Amino acid sequence: MRRLLALVTMLLGVMGCRGGPAPSAPDAAVLADASSPSGAAPSPVVSAQPPPAVREYEEFRIRFPRPACRGQPATSDNPLEVQWHTTRKPSQKRKQHIQQGQRELHHEVTVMEVGVVTSIRRRGARLMLVQSTAWGTDRRCVAGLCDGHVLSLQRLLLVGDHAILLSAVSDPFPDDEAFRHLLSEMGMTIRDRVDDVVTGLGPGPCELPMGGLKHGFHGVVSLVPNDARPVGTVPGWGKVRMKGPWLFLQHSDGSASRYEYQDIMKLLEFGVDGDSFTCFREPGKREGMGPEGAQYTNTVDTRELKPWKQHRELGAFLVHRDPNHARARTLLDEHKQAWSKLKRGVDEGFLLFAQPELQAHDMKDSGFFARHPVAYWVDAFGQVVECENKSLRVPTFAEPLIYLYSATPMHARVELDPLIHVTESVPELVGCGFSVWIDDDGVLTASDGSSHRYLYWRGTSVLLPPPQEGFVVAVGEVPRFLTEVLARLGLNETESVDFVEYWSAQLRGHPYFLISFLPPELVDMVAPLHITPTPDVVLRVMMDFTGLDAPRELRPPHLPTAPVRRGFTVVEWGGILR
Repeated sequence: MRRLLALVTMLLGVMGCRGGPAPSAPDAAVLADASSPSGAAPSPVVSAQPPPAVREYEEFRIRFPRPACRGQPATSDNPLEVQWHTTRKPSQKRKQHIQQGQRELHHEVTVMEVGVVTSIRRRGARLMLVQSTAWGTDRRCVAGLCDGHVLSLQRLLLVGDHAILLSAVSDPFPDDEAFRHLLSEMGMTIRDRVDDVVTGLGPGPCELPMGGLKHGFHGVVSLVPNDARPVGTVPGWGKVRMKGPWLFLQHSDGSASRYEYQDIMKLLEFGVDGDSFTCFREPGKREGMGPEGAQYTNTVDTRELKPWKQHRELGAFLVHRDPNHARARTLLDEHKQAWSKLKRGVDEGFLLFAQPELQAHDMKDSGFFARHPVAYWVDAFGQVVECENKSLRVPTFAEPLIYLYSATPMHARVELDPLIHVTESVPELVGCGFSVWIDDDGVLTASDGSSHRYLYWRGTSVLLPPPQEGFVVAVGEVPRFLTEVLARLGLNETESVDFVEYWSAQLRGHPYFLISFLPPELVDMVAPLHITPTPDVVLRVMMDFTGLDAPRELRPPHLPTAPVRRGFTVVEWGGILR
């Protein structure tokens, strides 16, 4: 490590600051040649995980129940029959906005008339579909309510202004006065709750078996996407449509219960011949933290593919018959451009030190194609998932988050050094940095008026070789290990939760990982920050890792002592994606 520190100090070049119980580990040898009979894939069995009972927005103490699912269809000897409207009646919508300092919470209620009861009992009552939504402006909350929204659906019978909640076919109504107030503004007051069953209405099951796989309940939607295609019917429940990884169990009022692959998703990370593949789309920061589902594509003709490797649970993975196909050529061009930018301006001494890493990527075109930059998996419904060889990616500083704390509100400027080639940031950079107002509760207000809990950037800097020392951790132990080590390094509970949430999702596809943390002085060299005014305390935690097919015996490295926070404190965490 001392040699690495010494060589990094030789950097001379300058780049532009703006570039445009735990899950079990998959076996290292989970893929066999597709021609091997032993590689046949049995139908996987996926257990259902019940959703948490509530989500709570911590700042406002708003308890918002998760949408409900059922083990069995709702039945009754005397269900309510409804004449469904061909199209929904014009809806009413009401919103409420609550603000406390820099924190905001929004409520929204939308009411649509979907039918009229024709049964003798309650005949003539209007059936209303109520969509209740809540969202916040930052992530200071439990279970991810903020930076997104939580939605639930209720059904009401309306007689005049007298509303009856149909509990048996509704998600739990949010226990909050704001929603009742919004309903009252539309002339509706919930005066009663009944358990009447309505023919053709949910909630749906907690697990949906389709195409030989089981799909887990993932909430509700008030409307099925128009381009979702029919894929079948589940007896006792109804018709099912599909779009990408999502299944939609349709209800008679136009709403649907939504489902996605459960444990099957974690299988879409695998290793072949020393390379690591991922079938997940990596979202930008504006789309949320962590992988955002499988990377479905409709641009591939499966007739141009051939069997390659056999996954014991998913079946065959495919590759192009012609290695020099258009998608591979596109990735090769991107690869060359990225590595050219990464090497630009770095002096010969450092390049010599990083030569093994450079040789692994500075290959002939034929060598790049031979390592299969992309492979494909076809799901049970004929949809194609693209899997990228992430071993060919340029090492990237991913997900660095910067928290700024001050007991006294103040302005601050955080400049990213020109050595860093930034590919994404939130908020947008002003020049080469962020200009923010720091509130005494840690909320940051950017120059464009937007509020944030942290600053985010992603990009490339100088080339670092993969770690050769560190902690060897089984994949199933990664969350627990990170939680323990981050506390020793000085992250608080909120920062640690953010870190573990993101990086646990990245460390997949190998049974073990070699995890290391860059010394603070090395972080300052390869990704310098220039902060005004000068902070009293700076804590930077940058992780590096590499996947292992078997454990190694290594002496655990020394971890630096965590600084004591005081005054103007800056905390940053991130890691290197290879």
